[in-house]
Amino acid sequence: MKIAHNTPDQLILDDRPWLLGGLLVLLIVIFAGFGLQALFAGRGAGLLGLVGAAFWGVALVVFVRRTTVTFDRPTGQITRHVKSLRRATTTLWPLASVSKADIETRLSRNSRQAGRARITPMHRPVLHWTDGGPATPLIEVYVNGDGAGQTAAAINTWISR
Repeated sequence: MKIAHNTPDQLILDDRPWLLGGLLVLLIVIFAGFGLQALFAGRGAGLLGLVGAAFWGVALVVFVRRTTVTFDRPTGQITRHVKSLRRATTTLWPLASVSKADIETRLSRNSRQAGRARITPMHRPVLHWTDGGPATPLIEVYVNGDGAGQTAAAINTWISR
């Protein structure tokens, strides 16, 4: 997540999966192009290209989500807005109920190198609540790198002001 806006009254975090969305659109165009070209050339194999384009289209609809989280002092609320190609959802939480932000980590088994599976830690930012309830992730996906840690640190700094 990136910090889109940071003032004493408001912190806005934004997650826009441009790379994933762009890659899926590119795959749709390539598969559809080859499929249509093959169909117009009279080859039945063009249907496989169109099926591939449909598959990547479904992946685009299912996996690409834009998430915006707004911490707003004047209203005393946290708003999480998640928008995909098929729906948009908004979740509200009271700002006073947040005790801290942290990261949630899981280990991901990646490709094999030299006969061994490579284990990579993946993270996502989460909110912890004053009532001790379960941590709430701000985004659904885990990412590698230190972006989740930077997001959690920014939230904690903003809350402590």
